[in-house]
Amino acid sequence: MLRILIYPVFCLVFFPLNIWANVNQVSGSVVDVDGNYLPGVNVVIKSSDAIVTGGFTDENGFYSIANVSTGTYTIQLSHIGYRTLNEQIHVTKKVVLMQDFMLRPTVFMLTQNVVSASKRPEKILYTPASIFLLVTDEVKKKAVLNLTDHVQDIPGVDFAQTGLVQSSVVTRGFNNTFPSALLTLTDNRIASLPSLRVNWGSFIPITNEDVERIEVVLGPGSALYGPNSANGVIHIITKSPFESAGTNVKIGIGERSLRRAGLRHAGVFNERLGYKISTQYYTATDWKYQDPQEPNKRNYDIEKQSLELRLDYRPTTDIQAILSVGHSQSDQIQMSGLGAIQLENWKYNFIQGRFIYHDWFAQLYQNRTHSGDSWLLRSGNPTIDKSSQTVFQLQHSSNWREKQEFVYGLDLLFTRPETEGTINGANETYDGVDEFGLYLQTERQVTRFINLVGALRLDTHSGLNKPVTSLRSAAVLKPNPTNTIRLTYNNAFRTPTTNNLYLDLVASPDPFRVGANFAPALGYSPAIPLRAQGTYIPNAEQGFTFRRGEDGRPLFRSPFARLANFENDPYLVLDDHAFNNEMWGLVRGSVLANFIPQAEALFAKELVESGHSDETAQEQAKILAESLRAIIPTELTGLTNALKKFDPQTGRFKSFSDVRDIPRTKSTLTRTLELGYKGVVGNKFVLTADLYRTQTKNFVGPLVIETPNVFLDKNSLENVLAQGIEQASNSIDPTIAASLLTLDQAQAPDFIEGNGDGSIADELAALFSSTAAQIPFGTVTPEQAYDPNAVLLTFRNFGDVTHNGLDFSLTYYPTDHLTLNGNYSYVSKNIYKNVESVSDIGLNAPKNKLKLAINHRIPDWGLGLGFSMRYTDSFPMVSGIYVGTVDSYTTVNTNLSYDLPLKYDVSLRINATNILNRKYRSFVGAPLIGRMAFGELGFAF
Repeated sequence: MLRILIYPVFCLVFFPLNIWANVNQVSGSVVDVDGNYLPGVNVVIKSSDAIVTGGFTDENGFYSIANVSTGTYTIQLSHIGYRTLNEQIHVTKKVVLMQDFMLRPTVFMLTQNVVSASKRPEKILYTPASIFLLVTDEVKKKAVLNLTDHVQDIPGVDFAQTGLVQSSVVTRGFNNTFPSALLTLTDNRIASLPSLRVNWGSFIPITNEDVERIEVVLGPGSALYGPNSANGVIHIITKSPFESAGTNVKIGIGERSLRRAGLRHAGVFNERLGYKISTQYYTATDWKYQDPQEPNKRNYDIEKQSLELRLDYRPTTDIQAILSVGHSQSDQIQMSGLGAIQLENWKYNFIQGRFIYHDWFAQLYQNRTHSGDSWLLRSGNPTIDKSSQTVFQLQHSSNWREKQEFVYGLDLLFTRPETEGTINGANETYDGVDEFGLYLQTERQVTRFINLVGALRLDTHSGLNKPVTSLRSAAVLKPNPTNTIRLTYNNAFRTPTTNNLYLDLVASPDPFRVGANFAPALGYSPAIPLRAQGTYIPNAEQGFTFRRGEDGRPLFRSPFARLANFENDPYLVLDDHAFNNEMWGLVRGSVLANFIPQAEALFAKELVESGHSDETAQEQAKILAESLRAIIPTELTGLTNALKKFDPQTGRFKSFSDVRDIPRTKSTLTRTLELGYKGVVGNKFVLTADLYRTQTKNFVGPLVIETPNVFLDKNSLENVLAQGIEQASNSIDPTIAASLLTLDQAQAPDFIEGNGDGSIADELAALFSSTAAQIPFGTVTPEQAYDPNAVLLTFRNFGDVTHNGLDFSLTYYPTDHLTLNGNYSYVSKNIYKNVESVSDIGLNAPKNKLKLAINHRIPDWGLGLGFSMRYTDSFPMVSGIYVGTVDSYTTVNTNLSYDLPLKYDVSLRINATNILNRKYRSFVGAPLIGRMAFGELGFAF
C-alpha cells in the first residue's frame, strides 16, 4: 500500500527524466459509461497477483505510470462506486503504451454530475455547496408513496411523518406543520402549491419510475434560486423518454388497506420526438388521531390519482424542447397552523414548457390548484383555494478563457391567489404577488487546486417596500482529484407568504359570547370577533399603527359605543367616566337579572326555616330581593380600565401593559458560514462533513393575538362599589337592611359566600366586580384593522437567533456490492424562549439525529436487501396552535428488491418502515405512526 501512495509522487517528479531515458511507460485515460473522465481512479499494475507499481488518474481522468519493465501484466482499475476492471497489457521495451479504459458504475459516486448546486452541470465532488444525490438505482429499489420519503436518511434532513403519505421535510431545522421552508423542484419547476406555498409531496404527480435522480442541497440557495430557498433545495429530476423507452407496470398491496397501481410508458418517433405517459392510483387508511378541539369527525380514507404527460423534441443535437402536463387529485388530512384540514377532491395541475439551445435555457410554466370540498376540521369552515402561479425563467452560461465560468439569468413569478373570500377576505381584489429576480454567478479557477465562486442576486416583490439582495461566496480547495475542502458564505432570504400579507379570515365570530349575551337586551349584537389579518394594507406601507391619546396611552374601540352616542368619535379614551358608567350599567343590569331570582329563593328559604308560611315567605322574599336594586348604585365615580390579552392556549385573559405598532411583514434573512469536506479515503470510504453557523433575522412569527381587550378594572370597581353599597344600605329602611344581612351569613358556593362581618357591601361588590372583570367591552385595535372591534391575530417579524450545526456522513464500500453508511447531525440550540416578548422560536427539529444503514446486492441472484435505523432526539415544538414536546424515537426499516428469474423483466419490491411497530409521534398533533409494510410487483417490457 505504501508503494502505491509513494509511487505517483515519484512519477510526477521524475516523469521528464524518464522520457529522456527511454524508460517504459503506461499512460492513458479512464472514463465512465457516459464518456466523462474519472479522477481519482486507482491504477495498479500486477504481476502474478503481486503489485509492481501504480498510481491515480488526475482531475482530467489521465494516468501515467513510468518505470514499468518489459513483460505481460494485469492492470487493475478501481474506483469507489464502480466495478473493478482487470485487463491484460503487454509492455514493450522503450515505448510509451497508451491504454484507455471505461469503468461501469455500481453505486453512488462522487464523480456524478449534478445541477442543483450551481444551476449548471458539475461534478458533485467539486460543488460549492453541501449536496447529496440519489440516483435511479437507489430510488427504484424502494417502494414509496411519497417521493420525498427517499430523502429522509440524508444527513441534515429533518423528516417528520405526519400520516401515511403526509410528511414535513426541511433541511437543518425550522420545520413546520405547514411545510414551506424547503424549496422543492421537479425538473426546474416549483412543486409547492401556489399561493399557499406549502410542500405536500404526495401531490407531486410523477411516479417512482419517472425519477432519474434526486438532488438535495443543504443550506441556503437564494443567490441562484431566489426567494424561499434559504432552507435548502430538493430537486427531483425525471427521465427523458429518449433514454427510458419502454413500459413499466406496477401493482402493489400493503398494510392499512393499501392498494396501488401504476403505469409508465415511453417511446421515440423518428429519433427526434419522444413521449412519456405515467399514471398511478392508490387508496389506503390513515393512522387515526382525534384532536380534542375538533367537533367534526375525521375521514381517514386516503385516495390519490395522478397523471403526467411529456413530449421531448430534438430536431438537432443542439436544440431540445420539452412539454410536460401533470394532474394530481387526493383525499387526505393535512396539518396547518390553524389545525388539521380535511382535503376532499383537492386538485393540483401544471403545464410546463422548456427550451434548451447550447448554453441557453428558458422555461414557462403554470401551477394551479383547486381545493375541492376541503374544510378546516376545528371550525368546520370551508377552505377554498383556486390559486395559480405563472413563472418565466431565462438562463445562460458561458466560459471566458476556459478559466472563468458565468451563469446568469432572470426569473419572473406571478402568483394569483383566489380564495373566494374564505382565506383572503377583503384582500381578495389585490392579493396578487409579482416577483422579479436577476442573478449572476461566476466561478474562477485560480489554480488547478483552488476555485473561487461568487454570486449576487436582486429580487423585488410587489408586497414589499424594498428590493432584497442575496449573495454567495465560496472557495473550493482541491488538494487532489478525490478530496475537496470548501468554505462558503450565503446570505439568503425568505419572502412573506400570501397569508403573512393578505390573510383576512374570521376565526371566530363571537368567541367571548358578548354578542350572544347582550343582543337580547340591546336589540343588536355587540360581538367582538376573533379575526386574522395579514399585514399588507393598501396605501399603508408602515403596516398596523395604534392611535394614542394625549396621555400617550392607546385609544380603543367598542361595539357598545353607540349606547352613549360615542359612534361620532369611534376612538375611546381609557378610564373615561361616561363610557365606563355605560358599561357598569350593562354589568349591573345583567348581574341583577340573574342575582335577584337567586336571592329571592335564598330569602324565602331562610324565612320558611324561621317559621313563616310559604306564602308569607315568598311575599317578603320578593320585597327583600327587589330592594337590592336600591342599594346597587347606578353610577360610580373612580372607575378605571384594565387591558387584558386573550391566551388561546389556556382560554383565559392575561394582564397586558401596552401595544406596539406592527410593521408590514418583511423577508426573513438567513446568513450561513460553512466549512465542508467531501472525499474518498483509502479508496473504500466516502466521507462528507459540514460545520456551519446560521443566523436568522426578522423571523416571521406564528399567527398570534396582538390586540388586548378593554375591561372594567376589578379592583377599582370593587372598591368604589363597596363604598356605594355601604352608603346606600344606610339610607334604606333599617328593617330591610337588617334582613339583607342574611346574605352576609349565606354559604352558597355557586351563588354567594358571606364572611359574617356584619356588612353585605363586600360580598356584593366582589360578586359584581368578578363578573364585570370577565366581560370585554372594547378592543385596542390598529387604525388599519378591517373590523374596528375585532381582536386581531396577525404576524410579526422579530428575533435575531443563531445556532451552530454539524452534518457528518461516512459510507464504507467493502465490496462492489456491499455498502455500510452512517450519518449524524447536530444543532446547538433548537428553541429560543419568548424572543423580544413576542413568541418562542423553535426549529421544530431535534438537536441530535443518527442514521445507520446497510445495503447488500447479489447481482447473480438479482437480489438486493437493505436495513436502516433512524434515531430522532426529543425536541420542543412551536408551530401555530401546536405547542408541546415531541418525545425521542427510533425506527428500524427494511427494503428488499428481487428481479425474478423469468423470461420477462419482473421485479418485486418490498418496503417496511418501523418494522418493530414501536409507535411514535413525529409532531405534536400528528397521529401515532406504526409499522407500514408495502409490497409491489413490477413488469417491464
